[in-house]
Amino acid sequence: MSPHWKDFKTFSNHVHQGNDMEPKESPEVFIEDVLREVEKLLSLCGESKA
Repeated sequence: MSPHWKDFKTFSNHVHQGNDMEPKESPEVFIEDVLREVEKLLSLCGESKA
């Protein structure tokens, strides 16, 4: 386990969003959460091609 961000309430869970290198607290993530996010992003890509 990474020793980074021990002061986070959600240690060791954290997220980096976009180009922002500063991490933010994040709840535990499950594969279902990741798949939902991928599905959203793919649907947005499909909309931009229309």
